[in-house]
Amino acid sequence: MKVDITFETEVVPDVRYSMLSTELVKELCKENASLAGMVILFKKLLHRRGLDKPFFGGVSSYILTILAAAFLRSSPEKAIRKCFVGMLEYYGKIFDSRKMAVVGGFLVPISSGQGNLFISDPYRPYINICLLYTSPSPRDLSTSRMPSSACKKKKKKK
Repeated sequence: MKVDITFETEVVPDVRYSMLSTELVKELCKENASLAGMVILFKKLLHRRGLDKPFFGGVSSYILTILAAAFLRSSPEKAIRKCFVGMLEYYGKIFDSRKMAVVGGFLVPISSGQGNLFISDPYRPYINICLLYTSPSPRDLSTSRMPSSACKKKKKKK
């Protein structure tokens, strides 16, 4: 089993978000008993295809978990096998990233997408975690903002 341990990080907020993300995954697994099994199946499939390394264009476990949770929330099916096949079919054939986004772990229609898959980080809703974790420079968030049609920013009172 591979493990990534970070010591003496310069970016303290990222450590806090990692801990929050871990808690979110635990809550999502409690919410849907099929989620953990689905994510394990997908991780195995991605690993066999060499698509499990986010910084080389693969899919991170966190993104995979958010995608699976969003699908399971919208699916009436409960059997892992049927959910697995359904998720492959949905994201492979039906899902249109120009018309849909994954926001807060839910599938949400958007009116004018840019064509890039958008999955918001539940703790930083204007950040596209797809670009954040697959970008060669993860600290450059300038291109990973949420499409304005997916949610509205709260205006600060002056």
